[in-house]
Amino acid sequence: MKPFLRICVLAAMLGACSGSGSPDDGGLADAVDAADAGGDDLQPDAGCLPADDEFEGIRMRFEPGAKACTGFHDFATWQSEVEMAGRLTFIPGTFPLEEFQPADVTADWIERLEVGQDKQEATKLDSALLWYEFLETGDPNEGCHRYHYEQPFRLDGEEFLVTGVMTFCLDAGMPRDPEICVGPDYSRGRLGFRGMDGEPGTNDYQGFRPCYYNHIPLWIISLQMENGDSLVLHKRFAIPLGGSGPARIVYAEGNIAGHPFQIDDPFRLVYAAEHHNWNQEYVVIFVPPLDDVHGLYTQNIEEGAHPGTLRYLDAELNELRTTIIADINVQGPL
Repeated sequence: MKPFLRICVLAAMLGACSGSGSPDDGGLADAVDAADAGGDDLQPDAGCLPADDEFEGIRMRFEPGAKACTGFHDFATWQSEVEMAGRLTFIPGTFPLEEFQPADVTADWIERLEVGQDKQEATKLDSALLWYEFLETGDPNEGCHRYHYEQPFRLDGEEFLVTGVMTFCLDAGMPRDPEICVGPDYSRGRLGFRGMDGEPGTNDYQGFRPCYYNHIPLWIISLQMENGDSLVLHKRFAIPLGGSGPARIVYAEGNIAGHPFQIDDPFRLVYAAEHHNWNQEYVVIFVPPLDDVHGLYTQNIEEGAHPGTLRYLDAELNELRTTIIADINVQGPL
């Protein structure tokens, strides 16, 4: 299993802000600006309760059960999506941020990081460091303030950081929105994660997204094979106005050689595609295997224009054998 060498967290801008990414942030701040302008899955936070009036000023808030899972990004292969699978669990609570913070302080927002198909838990090395910068010149009561969060981890002998970028903008000394909240099915529109062991568009680049995408349309794709096997995929997918739309397989069920199965584990359900969601690929992983079948693979089934095939995968997720898809039924959006 190949560990993340660097995992980057970025929180979406609360109000349009100027400025570019700092030299060592890998372009995260610029990506946040783009997300604020209308990211691929920009939505209100899913599962957040009303703000607690006890807390004044700017703050981060994590609801109980707040998690983020790795997911689709343009051009990554499905093999990379399998290898780079991960899940973050946050510590519930409200964490005030000091306005015009004069010096670095410590913080602790991440409870657990799991990586890879074996769900190895990375080890937190020290408390996270939280530091601050004013993005503009002039009156700090009029402009945007950026906070950086850095949490060191170790996995398989490799040390890396989980890093965060949060920006709050002030008008007459008052924040346009004082809180970033992360719910159980969080949205990148409020908080996003990225793994960066490479550049966007490469197989070593990974992003964290909502684990179930409950806020976007559901599509149900049912496959019936010539050999009698069946597969039903529940796919969350929002058709994009431009670029690529957010997508995830959230549930799979079916019957393989007389073995019924039901899977809702994000680590075992993989979606991959090219830009604009072209050439969509779907993978279901069985743990434990169904006889000699460790997984299933198919592609472009949503088109329904040709019979297509279903691949059965071995322990290395290589092709074991194939069967013809006799029938495809697509329901959605639901």
